[in-house]
Amino acid sequence: MAETKKNPPGQAGGVGEMECLGRALTNHGSTSAGVNEDEVRELRIADLGVAVEAAYALGHRDEARRLAALMRREVAMRSPAQVRRMEMYRGLIASQAATGA
Repeated sequence: MAETKKNPPGQAGGVGEMECLGRALTNHGSTSAGVNEDEVRELRIADLGVAVEAAYALGHRDEARRLAALMRREVAMRSPAQVRRMEMYRGLIASQAATGA
């Protein structure tokens, strides 16, 4: 099996790892019919988490910090309904069905 050569970002002849990460993060930017806004946000948060780890692994500390700040902002923007679903899933609060509410 042939070994593929990875080119640095912006170098002719290939796409760098950070450019790929940037494209992956923008793919979830808009909602489409049938896709919940909360689901799209959770996908962005997950993508940002992967991108932070990849940036650190590649030695791009400043980029990793920038991505981590974006991730924190997305987490802070979770809807109250999404936070409640997450808390119920983890057993931190009782579900509405169990409490009769």
